Amino acid sequence: MSTHMFKLVIHISDLEKWQTVINNINNSVKGLRDSYTIHVVANVNAIQGYLDPKIREQITAINDPNIHFFACNNSLVGQNVTPEMLNPPTTPSKIEIVPVGIISIVEDQNNGFAYLKP
Repeated sequence: MSTHMFKLVIHISDLEKWQTVINNINNSVKGLRDSYTIHVVANVNAIQGYLDPKIREQITAINDPNIHFFACNNSLVGQNVTPEMLNPPTTPSKIEIVPVGIISIVEDQNNGFAYLKP
C-alpha cells in the first residue's frame, strides 16, 4: 500500500472527451484502492457536459468524496450557463464553480497534483 496521496487534476475543454474523462476516473480509482484526490476542471465547451443528463448521471454515479468536479465561471458566463442550470435542485451531484479554470489547474499543480488532459 502506498504511503503517499495520489493527486490528479483532469482538465477537460472538449465536450466530446467526457466519456474518456469518466473512464480515466473509474480506472484510476480501481487501480489505486488507496488514498487519492481527483479534481476534474471543465472549461470552454466541456462545461456543457455538466448539463447533459447522461454525463451528469455518470458523474452522480461516481459518488466519491475524494473526487471533485469544477466548472470555470468565465466559461459559464461566456455560454450563458447559470449556477442554477449547473446545479439544479433535483441533481444530487454538485459542481463547484471556480473563477478561472486555468488558474485552478495551475494551483492544483503547485499543490502536487499531476496534470492530465485527455
